[in-house]
Amino acid sequence: MGKYLIAGPPGSGKSSVIIELKSRGFSAYDTDSHPGATRLQDKNGNNVPWPSGTIDWEKYEWNWQSDVINKLLISSPDVFLGGITTRNKEMYRLFDKIFVISINDEIQTQRLLGRKNKDYGKHPDQLAGELIYRPKLYAEFARLDNSSQIDGTLSITKITDKILEETGLIS
Repeated sequence: MGKYLIAGPPGSGKSSVIIELKSRGFSAYDTDSHPGATRLQDKNGNNVPWPSGTIDWEKYEWNWQSDVINKLLISSPDVFLGGITTRNKEMYRLFDKIFVISINDEIQTQRLLGRKNKDYGKHPDQLAGELIYRPKLYAEFARLDNSSQIDGTLSITKITDKILEETGLIS
């Protein structure tokens, strides 16, 4: 029984891994798209409507709603959540293991610009911001005892297999 986070920067494949886990019968949730799980908030924690144009991350935060996240985490003995938020650190203690999908500038750029179902990251300012943010995100996860880096250049099937092997859910 375990609670697992699939993390990584935008374009790393978190949502695709969640879809693959679901297709294999696991309880898996993309926190960006699960109703109410994540909200855009101002710096005071107040929910705000999505602004038009690019988002100024100096004014806003993308945060999990703890009541919804806690319900998801008790929904099954083994649960996978996929997502990244502004205040990740506050939630790390909830997870037995955090899997960080690692990609480089070239792959992140290619994936963000090639997205068909999401627009985030396509604007030049958003893309530039994410390329700057990614190394900081990886450094944050590297300091955790319960994190494991996964090569994001692998196929989604192989990434998912590696995650399941590390959890002991498949051998």
